[in-house]
Amino acid sequence: TGAKTGSLQKGLNLEPRYRRRMRYCARLTARLLLAGLARVSAGCPNHCSGHGNCNIWSACECWTPWGGADCSEHSCPRGTAWADEATAIDVAHQGSVDGSIGVECSNRGVCDRTKGTCHCQPGFEGNACQRIECPLNCHFRGKCSTIQQFAQESMDLNSVQYTYEDTWDAQMMTGCVCEHPFFGYDCSLRLCPTGDDPLTEGQVNEVQLFTCDATGGSLVFFYRGKPTVNIPVSSSSGAVKAALESHPDISEVVVTFNPTDVASVCQASPTNVVRVEFTQDFGSLPPLVPYLAKLSSPGGSPGGGTAVAVTVSRGGESVLYDSNSLGYHSTSGSKEAEACSGRGYCDRYDGECECFTSRETGDTYASSDGYGGLGGREDCGAPVPALGGGARIRACPGDLVSCSGHGACNTTSMTCECWQGYESGDCSQRACPLARPWFAYPTADEEAHSFAKGQAVPCANAGICDQGTGTCTCANWVTGAACEHMVCGAGEGGPGAPTSPCSGHGRCLSQSELALEATRSNGGPANFTYGLDPSKASTWDGASVMGCKCDRGFEGAFCSERACPLGDDPNTRGQANERQLIRCEAEGGTFTLAFRGASTGAIAFDASALEVEAALELLPSVGDLSVAFSGAATKACFGGYDPCSVMVVQFQTEHGDLPSLRADGEELTDAVMGASATSGIAVYQNGAAPGAAENCAFLDQGVTSVRGTTESLACSRRGLCDRGTGLCKCFAGYGPSDGLGGAGAIMDCGFVLGSDRAGSGD
Repeated sequence: TGAKTGSLQKGLNLEPRYRRRMRYCARLTARLLLAGLARVSAGCPNHCSGHGNCNIWSACECWTPWGGADCSEHSCPRGTAWADEATAIDVAHQGSVDGSIGVECSNRGVCDRTKGTCHCQPGFEGNACQRIECPLNCHFRGKCSTIQQFAQESMDLNSVQYTYEDTWDAQMMTGCVCEHPFFGYDCSLRLCPTGDDPLTEGQVNEVQLFTCDATGGSLVFFYRGKPTVNIPVSSSSGAVKAALESHPDISEVVVTFNPTDVASVCQASPTNVVRVEFTQDFGSLPPLVPYLAKLSSPGGSPGGGTAVAVTVSRGGESVLYDSNSLGYHSTSGSKEAEACSGRGYCDRYDGECECFTSRETGDTYASSDGYGGLGGREDCGAPVPALGGGARIRACPGDLVSCSGHGACNTTSMTCECWQGYESGDCSQRACPLARPWFAYPTADEEAHSFAKGQAVPCANAGICDQGTGTCTCANWVTGAACEHMVCGAGEGGPGAPTSPCSGHGRCLSQSELALEATRSNGGPANFTYGLDPSKASTWDGASVMGCKCDRGFEGAFCSERACPLGDDPNTRGQANERQLIRCEAEGGTFTLAFRGASTGAIAFDASALEVEAALELLPSVGDLSVAFSGAATKACFGGYDPCSVMVVQFQTEHGDLPSLRADGEELTDAVMGASATSGIAVYQNGAAPGAAENCAFLDQGVTSVRGTTESLACSRRGLCDRGTGLCKCFAGYGPSDGLGGAGAIMDCGFVLGSDRAGSGD
């Protein structure tokens, strides 16, 4: 058309002013035609589906809970991230400490964007997959509780209450709080009767002492975290005994007042030392902890007045004196409190003891009275020698051989000392591996998973120990020999869909490992760590909680979704792609370039621009870019007699403010020294360029680096991402770009069809 227009003008012999008018009209007509071609791209796509506002860039600003470039996708509920990359040293779990609303489906589910619902990984529940699921409703033998609730509603065995409010998993980690006598992570097991080993000698019962200086109200003790009934201050020793024995965890006690002629448990004078001997609960027992609020002083003031005092002694820790100055000592119980008295098998499913019988001698055991005689405790604590009354038990327990061949027999007490890995009275059962518990009552404020305080438990309290094999059967959300690692999920799908961790498209990493993968906002390495101190309570999960680090091209909590190309919104203006400069001075050797943690192989000092470009585009952190040399340079590095030159690296598919390329020139050499004495390599970005100090002053004439200011948006915000294929479905009027706003082969919807923006990439 240009030739035809020129011929027409020449033939008509138009005056210059008319030619100017014709050129103006031609340009105006062309603009109107282009406007007609691009009309489909005007306004917001699909009118934001009626779920958002259209801004001045013709981009949708979606209302909650909608998303997507046209607000047609329903976002899913958000919660604190179960696993994610650290945002600072020992700071992770987005939504827990940074005041944000967290991440979709808490990184433990896949969002159905047609409905806005989360499909949670097995073992997780909640609208945002934000809680562990209690298995089978704790078999209706307990309460499903978060650790926060457990701490708020209960006490530990020493009747001390701790808080668990601020740690990231306080409202997420749930477990079963079992009713007595049930136990196990799912309350499926039942405790067997415990008792004293009848063949060990020289042991004593637990004796605790207390004095109560009060004249009104009632005394209450907490024992194993539960309160007794009210004990009026005027109660006799018999009434105190009855009150204590009504407690669910106290079987039988003997209560005596000292002096014996004292009538009331509490009084200001004379001092009464109350002695409590536990006669059917053995071992070293937790303390009786007084609750003073219901007591009053001689003046009638409520509990907490200076005249109200209750002093308790246990374990011989102090001597209490009565009004006659006689001292009394408490005693820590030294008898065993073993399941089935260590003389029988515990059937943990029905809570019954099967007492041992020796095939070698015929000796057996029976239900006891707690003191070696026959009784009703169902605890196997009564020896029944085969030779009859007065005879001794003649062998250690063991089915075929003493101690089942897995321990040493103490011939004095006829007890087995099991080898490592074996347990029970006859060493026939295998011990399961121990790990820090996923769910337990806190051992201090904000500390519930500690190794340091002896909290390691079989199967991490998230599985059932098979005592025949010593192996754990773990809940469906944990794995490992001790159920110590959280399972990395796999995406859902039909037949043939991946079921391996991270859907086979990523690495299953611990929180500590994920921290090392963390990047800053521009994609550069963050150099964060997480959970390196195993005693730090807030990062207890460093080696336990696992998450997916997806391979390039995949995304989502389980790496089950394809990532679509990222691009710059072509409707925004005044932006630029990142450009960096590399100055290399050398006459031999090689160098390497690194970007976002990935490094090239060795690049020869005299490599061409295409060779440098190819080396960079092999990096997993780089898509497309172009490399050119300044001036007339034909090789990457210039020598001592060559004019200064730089490599110009223009990023195309990586958008925004990018981290610097990292150059390593240790292997570069010069011609004189044969080493890196005068050779060197440097990178310039964000407007910097080599200057006079580098003998490159001519570069001031226009060759400079540029800070990237473009957006990095899925499908350039001008299309919808098909997460099944990783392909963009461009809105009408948009198509593939070159990454720089022009037409190209990158399927990112980053080019306005019919526009006059020329492609500038290669």
